[in-house]
Amino acid sequence: QTLDIIYVDNGTPSNEDSWEQSVKWSWETHKCKILKFDAAVCLARAWNAGFKMTYAQYHPDGRVLILNNDLIFKQQGWLDQFEAELQKEEVGIVGISGMSWFFSPFVQGSIFAFRPKMFYAGGEVGFDERFEFTCEETDFNTRIQRDGYQMVQLPHLKDKYVVHLEGATRNHYR
Repeated sequence: QTLDIIYVDNGTPSNEDSWEQSVKWSWETHKCKILKFDAAVCLARAWNAGFKMTYAQYHPDGRVLILNNDLIFKQQGWLDQFEAELQKEEVGIVGISGMSWFFSPFVQGSIFAFRPKMFYAGGEVGFDERFEFTCEETDFNTRIQRDGYQMVQLPHLKDKYVVHLEGATRNHYR
């Protein structure tokens, strides 16, 4: 199975070149694709553009993993748990609950995975770009569940496996 890495830089200010350093290892190891917006766009638009660069979009049984850039991975094994859940045909989306909010009936947008066919859930395509910078994953979760697929939260992964720095990049999206 091919690892398809798409690095989406959503308008990092021009005086910061840290994005180049952050993808250097991925580029040299996996030849990742890079999509750099000159200015910040709504998160839904960035996710949609990144998805359209994947090979997974042509393979309905493939997998798509979306990660924020303000995550710290403390130990291995989290990805295997995501994959195990996505092997179940009834599961449409997998993520970690409570990453950004204390409680939510949805998986949070900081880290989640889905099969490419979910991109068309509810008869719509992708993430709704009318959401500027919040609730785009809530809408996506709702459409997937409305189509009869399950949402799986893996709260035991929070902090032990994955730490979210809670809005570390928020100042770029005012």
